[in-house]
Amino acid sequence: MFLDLSIDKSNLKSYWENMARMSDILVVYARVDPATEYCQGMSDLLSPFIVLYEDNADAFWCFEMLLRRMGENFQMERPTGVMKQLQALWKILEHTDTEIYEHLSLDVLVYFKSLISICMAISI
Repeated sequence: MFLDLSIDKSNLKSYWENMARMSDILVVYARVDPATEYCQGMSDLLSPFIVLYEDNADAFWCFEMLLRRMGENFQMERPTGVMKQLQALWKILEHTDTEIYEHLSLDVLVYFKSLISICMAISI
């Protein structure tokens, strides 16, 4: 089997232009909302707006409106929406499957639980 791994360089210029636009918008957002600043995952939410809108202002305001709804997931100073959801899930697990709950509650797995919680907060 032969795989063609050649790179299509025809879109490379637009790629770097979009990256620059994304960087500009994220910097402006960090200044507009200093409580949130920049968090991992924001660029994933912004990228569709970069592709859809040629005007940075349109892309910025759509992104800003989206983060108004999802902003709690990006607050780092207090428990985030994702953390609250994981805590609720943890309580449900405690009542519905005590065997798994007790197993996951072992000291060895506390670090693993924390890592999963952090990864979930970052990726959403």
